[in-house]
Amino acid sequence: MRAAINMSAIMLVLPLFMYGSAIAGELPAGLSWGDSVGPAAAVLEKRCRLTHPIEVDPPSFPLAEHEECHYLCEDLQSERNRVSQAVFVFADDKLVMIEARGGAIAAFARPSADSDSYMHYEIHKEGEVWVDTEADAVWFLNDAARHPNLFTFSNPFLSGQSDELPQYVKSAAIPPILDFDVSLEHANSRFISSCPLLYSEDSRVWLPNKPSKQVQVNCFGYEYGGFPRKFEAIYGDGRLEMVWILTGKGEEVRLRQALIAAFGPAEHINDQWEIFARFRVALRKDKPEILLLSEEMVSHYQAELLGEPE
Repeated sequence: MRAAINMSAIMLVLPLFMYGSAIAGELPAGLSWGDSVGPAAAVLEKRCRLTHPIEVDPPSFPLAEHEECHYLCEDLQSERNRVSQAVFVFADDKLVMIEARGGAIAAFARPSADSDSYMHYEIHKEGEVWVDTEADAVWFLNDAARHPNLFTFSNPFLSGQSDELPQYVKSAAIPPILDFDVSLEHANSRFISSCPLLYSEDSRVWLPNKPSKQVQVNCFGYEYGGFPRKFEAIYGDGRLEMVWILTGKGEEVRLRQALIAAFGPAEHINDQWEIFARFRVALRKDKPEILLLSEEMVSHYQAELLGEPE
């Protein structure tokens, strides 16, 4: 199907200037990926002026299957600087993501030429650390958090206004922003008005119907299936042919239930795919994603989705 996403070859497309930032080797407060809430809380209570854990039940974070905890820290003292706010996200009692704002760049950055960029973000440590210089925000992502592009997720609890998670759209039906009968030219205004962050790029042609031009529209933050998502909409000669919706492994059961609610029981199931809506919609299980196909692409990919030799 599509070529595998290579973080170093595709996402990291624009070189930074010679003296960009790089992030120190360890995570904030000396924590490590996979740390559980209890030991991490003991560390953070010594490093933060105030702490506040928020449990989300049922979970909605893409990496959390059973348990979701956001551990808020006010005035985090780093070795170099004070950070106004940070939130440490635990999925199934494992640290998977950190977002820091207010003094974050001064606290965690140092001069280096070993950096890349994507859109307006600086990227460090091969995608583990993402920096928004205008917002003075830094995201630390473990391996699983990088796939759904969680550097574009702004934690709703950082505002401190509520301990309640926003009521994200839970439907897994094909959203109205994606109309396979509308050209890219006419769909652009819909993307612009509906996507909190939007980035379009020309790509090499790999669609099997061999269009003369292929464009990928990246829509970040569109709510679908209970969380703000990244959509990768693939257009060939201005026609929408397929869409990848990036998800997390922890939410596979929730997304399956949402897909069944939208389309009825899966029509075909194998180790890699669960297929709905006459091959137009598929839940991918070897890599957490949802695939949407145009009618024309169904004829090209039906055998592959079934696991049959071409």
